[in-house]
Amino acid sequence: MSGPKGQIVVIDDDEGNRKSIEMALRKDGYHVTSFSSGPLGLEHLKENGADLLVTDLRMPGMDGLEVLKVSKLVDPGLAVLVITGFGSVESAVDAMKQGASASVSRRPWRNAGWRRRCASSGSAWKRSSPSAP
Repeated sequence: MSGPKGQIVVIDDDEGNRKSIEMALRKDGYHVTSFSSGPLGLEHLKENGADLLVTDLRMPGMDGLEVLKVSKLVDPGLAVLVITGFGSVESAVDAMKQGASASVSRRPWRNAGWRRRCASSGSAWKRSSPSAP
């Protein structure tokens, strides 16, 4: 079930960051489901689909680039934002080459500009998952 502005899946191993992102996006009217690991978030994505995936880059086990690769296999049209507190030009380029819609660094969810990026990305979102009507 999508919220008025769409369904967003957030994957971040840091609980404080994950909850901050979730709260900020919910405040903006999105339906948000968050997970502490790539495998958990991807399982939800496979079963329920989403309009946007926001994933942390650096996580133990399955990192954000692997989450990105698998999510694109599940839904090639899925918009994906890769976030990190340890951003570098190289990591941003890697994420974009692998199909990320954007790569953002430094706790972006606390700034209105990043949340506007979600909104503007939303105008281009399309549901291409098998569960989409």
